[in-house]
Amino acid sequence: MRSGLFTTLFALLMCLCLHAAGGETLTGKCIAVSDGDTATVQTVDGQKYIIRFNGIDAPEKEQAYGPESKEKLTRLILGKQVRVKVEGTDHYKRTLGQVYQGKKRINKTMVAAGCAWHYAHYAPNDKELAAAQRKARGSRLGLWKEHQPTPPWQWRQSRRQENKKKKNSSFWPF
Repeated sequence: MRSGLFTTLFALLMCLCLHAAGGETLTGKCIAVSDGDTATVQTVDGQKYIIRFNGIDAPEKEQAYGPESKEKLTRLILGKQVRVKVEGTDHYKRTLGQVYQGKKRINKTMVAAGCAWHYAHYAPNDKELAAAQRKARGSRLGLWKEHQPTPPWQWRQSRRQENKKKKNSSFWPF
């Protein structure tokens, strides 16, 4: 009895570690697109996973080229079967991964179309994403039509600083 319980707990722990560390593959239908680097996938057993496309960062919805980026991802995967190679989870508990529609790596497709940046901070060794960004930038595709587009991570940081200033300046001590 004790041996069976130990084996069951060990197997469960290994499954949880495998999911958290990556190595798992999810297959399902894309049922929603939040923005240019986040979508919801529902597997055949009804489980829903919020997928954050690892190694890329798309413009935010309110940012220049944000709506176009979301529209591109929507056309690529919404309502279609996708495969996700899980690489872990982020601090928002979203599943991080590489998303494929057929043989097409959607993370790379978004960067190659100029709809997202290669997020080198999180994928420094991804040569395919780096090359796709160089090519898109050189061809002035998508967001690269702008002279100096602002990367989303810088845009988010400036928004946080602006909000902090507004919050501090609205305080009147009298």
